[in-house]
Amino acid sequence: MYCGYKPLTFCFAIHDINYSYELLERATSFSIAIPGENLSSLTLQSGLETGKNTDKFDKFHITPILSEDGEYCMGIQECIANIFCKKNKFHKSK
Repeated sequence: MYCGYKPLTFCFAIHDINYSYELLERATSFSIAIPGENLSSLTLQSGLETGKNTDKFDKFHITPILSEDGEYCMGIQECIANIFCKKNKFHKSK
């Protein structure tokens, strides 16, 4: 969800049983890939699998891209948009 303009800030809620939670907890930067309608089936299939033991780029034949500043933060070329983010805070709720 959107949180503010200065600086531009978003909030994310991820359940702590998901592998994405573990990754985001450790990350300093990350991306949010926005798939178009043409990727709806692939998005569903990918969401049903964990990335913990699977290279989803390889399995689903999608192309990783780096953020423009060249940081090791990958987006997905086939998506209509990628939002590259730097983690500001991480808050674990109870």
